[in-house]
Amino acid sequence: MGSPTEAVKQHSLWREAPTFRPREEEWADPLKYLASIRDLAEPYGICKIVPPKEWKPPCALVLEEVHFPTRRQKVHELQHRDIQQAQADFYEDYDRFLHSQGKQLCKWKYPQFLGRDICISVLHRAVQRRGGYEAVTEHKQWREVAKVLQ
Repeated sequence: MGSPTEAVKQHSLWREAPTFRPREEEWADPLKYLASIRDLAEPYGICKIVPPKEWKPPCALVLEEVHFPTRRQKVHELQHRDIQQAQADFYEDYDRFLHSQGKQLCKWKYPQFLGRDICISVLHRAVQRRGGYEAVTEHKQWREVAKVLQ
């Protein structure tokens, strides 16, 4: 049995696309060359053009005008990207939940514990790791959860 490529080549509906190899003088104006081969290539819907080996494409960039915007990155925060994404996902889900309940998430006011702002995504994760609200309450693990929040 032949390869899939051989099977495609043998199929009567498939024709191999033409390959064009222009000479250097033909390729001096690539758009003019494309116009000259259009009638030959168009029935195939695609073609391959191999430019002359001597051809050196001109640089299309004006290097004086190229600017790559940069930003400062705190290297120590890069390792926490997954945590930050998980927190963003949590708040998005939480906001959707509150919206379904007819409430709105106040993004500028965080709940507090012992006078300090707490991240409710960290609270949620700590409770879920211990089996959920009922398990934490039943096994009296709230002290452990509080340690995670500090």
